[in-house]
Amino acid sequence: MSSVETIRWGLVTAIAPVAWGSTYYVTHHFLPADHPLWGAVLRALPAGVLLLLLCRERPRGRWWWRSLVLGTLNMGAFFALVYLAAQLLPTSLASTIMATSPVVMMALAWPLLGQRPRGRAVLGALTGIVGVVLMLASGVDAVNPLGVVVSVAAMAMSAFGHVLTRRWGAGSGVLPVTSWQLVAGGAVLVGPALAVEGAPPPLTGSALLGFAFVSVVATAVAFVAWFTGLRHLDAGTVGLIGLLNPVTGVVLGVLLAGESLGAHQVLGLVLVPAGVLLGQDTRPMSRTANRLRPTREAEPDDAEETDVERQEVAEVMAEPIARELLSSGIPARFAYIGVDGAPRVVPVAFLWDGTRIVVCTVPKAAKVGALRRDPNVSLTIDTEGRFPPRVLLVRGTASVELVDGVPDEYVEASRKLVPADRFEDWEAGVRALYAGMVRITVEPTWAKLLDFETTIPRAVEDLVRAHADQCSGRSA
Repeated sequence: MSSVETIRWGLVTAIAPVAWGSTYYVTHHFLPADHPLWGAVLRALPAGVLLLLLCRERPRGRWWWRSLVLGTLNMGAFFALVYLAAQLLPTSLASTIMATSPVVMMALAWPLLGQRPRGRAVLGALTGIVGVVLMLASGVDAVNPLGVVVSVAAMAMSAFGHVLTRRWGAGSGVLPVTSWQLVAGGAVLVGPALAVEGAPPPLTGSALLGFAFVSVVATAVAFVAWFTGLRHLDAGTVGLIGLLNPVTGVVLGVLLAGESLGAHQVLGLVLVPAGVLLGQDTRPMSRTANRLRPTREAEPDDAEETDVERQEVAEVMAEPIARELLSSGIPARFAYIGVDGAPRVVPVAFLWDGTRIVVCTVPKAAKVGALRRDPNVSLTIDTEGRFPPRVLLVRGTASVELVDGVPDEYVEASRKLVPADRFEDWEAGVRALYAGMVRITVEPTWAKLLDFETTIPRAVEDLVRAHADQCSGRSA
């Protein structure tokens, strides 16, 4: 993924914590007090129903129980525990505990998603946590141990739920998955709300407007943005962006409620965004040695890939011959460096989604561990049994993600290879066999198309040109 795409998806993700941060002000000034459980119900259920009306897709199969689990982790039980923590702990301490969520998400993403924590991300998270402590620092005379346990449980529950959403959500749309969770999370709280708080509270006009904002903007839009970010960015990066939540709350308190800031709070406001920026994954843009132009061989000191170069790669992949090869049933030859340092080449089924090449395999395949160590890969797709041959050469950076079940990309890639009359039985067999797979996504950084009529390898082209110049010199 290019740095431009990383920034774009980062900005989309940031909608969520900014919207969540605004709920502090709205809740305090517009929503009825002493009804937190009904408040959570009125926040989650309308948001879920709204998204359900937009996507018009109901859960199927295992998504019934998955929606209940995720809805409880991310919304239902989480909302209740956050309220209880707020009653037992000072806001500063509860918010500081919640600020450790990025570190927990990184730790959980390693075994659940195969995303190894990055040093910069950990450093960024620690910087952001220090910033949150400075922003919210206040004297705390005594700490309720139960409050600490509840706050830690809420933080860990949401971190686990978010990572689990990323793992389970592969192959399903963000909108339906979010709607199912919100409906389930709201429904889970109806019983406890009736038992603890009785009938729903009467709502004034301002309360209705407040709930409309919290439900539509700070819940429906926010969770869609958050889960969209989780689809495109690693869990640690998304968790870091979540640190903008308390920043928004503090800033709105100053701008709208007339609250004042001390020097240490200003420093905290600087450190949190700095930590978020520090922890962003810019590795694909820094691998300049492999950012090659499709019209020449690259030198080791090639400059960082420019927008023009990325456009050139896209143009090569859009050529009619390239599109023919990418959509054909010809397996790709997938080259990578093994964990022992020796090169490997294996045939693979693949799917071109318009911007990336997707390959799926079993979790214990040798290339999975190798690509986690060195994500640089090369692929060749070429015609068989024709002359002159047509060849598409691609180099890129691979990302590895563990997913439950059989990814849709694997099924579609195999559809190009498996005969139509045997495909149904084949699909049933692999779905029964694989409990989970690894999805390998290759972001092309270099591409060259050879048809041996209008394009040939550069070395041969140089040889032909030199030979022509030599012949021309002799004739002169």
